[in-house]
Amino acid sequence: MKSPEKMPAPEKIFTEEKNDYYESIVIEGEKEKEAPIKEGEVFNPATVKDILKLPSQDRRAALETYKEKLAYQKEGLAEMQQDLTKAIYENSNIKRAELFEIVDEYAEKYGFIPEQLEAIEYALDKYKEKRREVSKFLREYPDAKECFKELFGAGPKGEVEIIEGPITIYFRCHDPDDFARIYNQRIFSKKGDNYELTAKERAKADLSGGVSILSSRIKELEGTIIAENARGREFDKGSRSIYAHEEQHAIKNLLVREEQDRGFMRALEEAGDTSKEKKAALEVSFKSYLEERRRVCEDYAKDEILAFLKGGHRSINSIIEILERNREAGGLYDYFGEDEELVLGKDVREFSEYVSYDKEETRKIAKEAIKRVYNKGDFNQTVRKGITAFVDLYRMYDGKKKDSYFKERIIALLINEPLHKWPIVARRLMEQKDRGKPN
Repeated sequence: MKSPEKMPAPEKIFTEEKNDYYESIVIEGEKEKEAPIKEGEVFNPATVKDILKLPSQDRRAALETYKEKLAYQKEGLAEMQQDLTKAIYENSNIKRAELFEIVDEYAEKYGFIPEQLEAIEYALDKYKEKRREVSKFLREYPDAKECFKELFGAGPKGEVEIIEGPITIYFRCHDPDDFARIYNQRIFSKKGDNYELTAKERAKADLSGGVSILSSRIKELEGTIIAENARGREFDKGSRSIYAHEEQHAIKNLLVREEQDRGFMRALEEAGDTSKEKKAALEVSFKSYLEERRRVCEDYAKDEILAFLKGGHRSINSIIEILERNREAGGLYDYFGEDEELVLGKDVREFSEYVSYDKEETRKIAKEAIKRVYNKGDFNQTVRKGITAFVDLYRMYDGKKKDSYFKERIIALLINEPLHKWPIVARRLMEQKDRGKPN
């Protein structure tokens, strides 16, 4: 079994340069502003119920403060997930105590409550469990061809390499038919292992350089399978980049999903016994759950945009078109479409069983929530505005374009900001420049 050489740290996939130029920039209103949650303070998102009971004259101010703290805490949770992902990626056998050192640092700063810490602990335990399952399976099936057959229902036609990641099994397929089989696993799961893919299904797979699939014939390995359409290429810089990108997605997705699952299942515990109360609890839970999932989809889109911009071989319009294309039209980055399948399958089943509510009625509730939260038009606008912000920054410093690392420096500036905040960052920098401040 082939093992990968040591990968660069996640943030270095995009830039290796120390960003002294941008470190000197102060975004007005960002660094000077006092944190909404003071160090040592605890903030419980559930307090909104108490705020809504306040007299109208007090409610508005209290809600504004609440929203500010909630947004701040959510950003802290997202940053913590990123740091945990990086730590796991760099050392797959990292000790539990080391991971909790990272958690404790964020808990103090962002006011996590015991229930949130319990959910984080649950997610980290799930990581360790998934790590054990991946290692165990690859010990049982050390031969790449046998491993492929066990997971995908037929032996490979060409050469297949396997790389073991922290919680992934990474297949490098040198025959396009083998990659197409992995890419179209959900079709085989519905139509049987002997199904012959159509020319259109093969062509769609052929357009993709890599894929991550959430399902698996072996339940313990769900969310661990990723593959590269290698076609005889060596495990070079491009392949390492695909591997690193997909591996980090898998780690982050596991941490986020398990933490969310734990949190939302707890919320369902408070559902009443009547059908009406159960329905209301499911409506609230699915809405909140999908809003968090949307944040993850936005992170994925941001990663893809940065990768495209770093590559520099596509036009801005081409990047937008690729990211906006839906699955039915052969889109490779339709995160909502991919997530919707999981929500309407696994999540509907688990949510309905948890509160003993009719599965089909639960699916209807989930579909309504998806319609409201997974608004493709709004999401596409976020993508367009984010890319436009990058272009605006690039044009603003047009005179410095002779600097060969200039594009990487803009990327380094934006990489730690959520995609929806890119226009705000760009606007503030441009306002500073217009006022003649140092830049």
